[in-house]
Amino acid sequence: MALFGHPSAANLQDHANRDVEVFSGNWKVFGPPVVSGPDPAYYPRLHVLPPNGEVFSATPIEGKCKTWSRASSRWEVATDQPPDVAYHGSHTTSVLLPLLPPYSEPPKILMCGGAQPVVINPFERQTKERQPKGLTPWKPTGERQPIAGSRSRPRVDCNSVILPTGEIMICGGFDATRAMLETELYDAAEDRWTTLPDTGTAKVPRGYHSVALLMPDGRVFTAGSNDFGDWSYHRQADFPVIEGQPLPQAPKDEGKIENDVAVDNRETRIEIYEPPYIEREDRPRITTAPEVIGYGASFRIDTPDADRISRVALIRAGSVTHSFNSDQRYVGLGYTRGTNRIDAISPPNGNIAPPGWYLLFIAAEADGQVIPSEGFFVHLNIGSSGNPVLIQSNFGDEGNFELVTPRAEGGLAHFVRNNDEPAMPWAGPFRFGTEVGRVHAVTMIQSTFGEEGNLEVVARAGAGLVHFVRDSEPPFTWNGPFPIVPSGVSGNPVLIQSNFGDEGNFEIVTPMANGGLGHFVRENPTMPWAGPFPVGTTTVSVDAVTMIQSTFGEEGNLEVVARVGAGLVHFVRDSEPPFTWNGPFPI
Repeated sequence: MALFGHPSAANLQDHANRDVEVFSGNWKVFGPPVVSGPDPAYYPRLHVLPPNGEVFSATPIEGKCKTWSRASSRWEVATDQPPDVAYHGSHTTSVLLPLLPPYSEPPKILMCGGAQPVVINPFERQTKERQPKGLTPWKPTGERQPIAGSRSRPRVDCNSVILPTGEIMICGGFDATRAMLETELYDAAEDRWTTLPDTGTAKVPRGYHSVALLMPDGRVFTAGSNDFGDWSYHRQADFPVIEGQPLPQAPKDEGKIENDVAVDNRETRIEIYEPPYIEREDRPRITTAPEVIGYGASFRIDTPDADRISRVALIRAGSVTHSFNSDQRYVGLGYTRGTNRIDAISPPNGNIAPPGWYLLFIAAEADGQVIPSEGFFVHLNIGSSGNPVLIQSNFGDEGNFELVTPRAEGGLAHFVRNNDEPAMPWAGPFRFGTEVGRVHAVTMIQSTFGEEGNLEVVARAGAGLVHFVRDSEPPFTWNGPFPIVPSGVSGNPVLIQSNFGDEGNFEIVTPMANGGLGHFVRENPTMPWAGPFPVGTTTVSVDAVTMIQSTFGEEGNLEVVARVGAGLVHFVRDSEPPFTWNGPFPI
């Protein structure tokens, strides 16, 4: 979703592009303009809110805070604007406070930069019955600690950063007389403000067009502003009128605040803040985690500190302009502890955590402090992931195309192309297997069982293999998962139906987690599966494998080609007792 900004390159002084555009393969204008009159919300503080994905503007639009939904494509009044005029423009910041499982609490947003920070639940909509006249849904936070003798100094153009501890860090900005070098922390759970000691005091003023971003190791990167950052970028007359605060003092060099030369006075120094947990030797460690996770799925985090972990969270990779990080989001995750591992549950949908890149953190507690790990980049994704598998079945006169693919959010999806139809349309996805969580690899055949031939799928979920069967008659139900082996496999398996046995055995070859290949056999139609039987003599790590039954040998040898590193090798299993695997033969 994109809105506001400049309507044309020819007129950069006009910020009032009022169209709402949504990209879903192509750009399309959705609904009426944001505003009907001349009121431009230059840089609105927008947040995607659970549970339904509404977009909330904490910055007033035409005097009200509004929400927008894709379903209605219209802006609707959510609540009155914040009572402090400092929050009506683009020189203060807002933060969506941490979202915690089971995500049943209404979302809350912190706005700060004015003399008094405020918090709102956007869904506590103002009505005559619930909101008596003169009251506001914007609630003041707990009292701030003194800075330079005052508890109510504004921080115009400050930045906010959600730390992996769950606290909100506020840095930079200025009041009417000085740059704000002190750093504050807000603990939303306790509604408590803390002003950091001298170690949290910056050396470089940060004002208009400054940034602050969380780094993967948990430090905070600060940069930007103008090199006369003790003052606003703007002239005195542009400074927000805040009751009880004088206007800014005039800079010594009046020329520096002219827009046409301000670009030559950019602040190029970078400063990095190191929270106290950075130096702790007992920080927990993430050794491995998946690079891609889907929605509502269990995923494994390997850590030697599993027994100490007290929280798991995703923090979205940030982007800042005009004191506002529009991507900022902290999403706590449910989890269980295992031996040297954490099994975490990813967010249920994109309304809780929109797709994209996040930093994964685990944290322990000691000495009354939250001690986070370094972050691990993960991509929260929706749609297909992993390698799909395609076959042509004997359904329909021409033979339908059958496609099965892992879903990024967990489970599998089945697509069908009806080749009897002139347009040959694809239908799907028909989802199944969500109970196994994330599927890493999949293989499929059409077997000789059933009236027309069942679809047989073998999937690797984690380090185990499971089997699914789709009936060949209406209502074409997917059955399973049926376990094959609970652990010990890796890579992508391959499945065929051989001509061994009266019914045709199922044959699986898969890379093994400890190296080499394993062969599993089901003597149809009986259960269970037998194996794994080692394939050839290789014990090195195998990445991928493919298999056929050839015309060589009495019944047909099994022929396997495997990728080992950057090379290919060939294995052959004799079709007569003792059914010896031969190889590897280099290709």
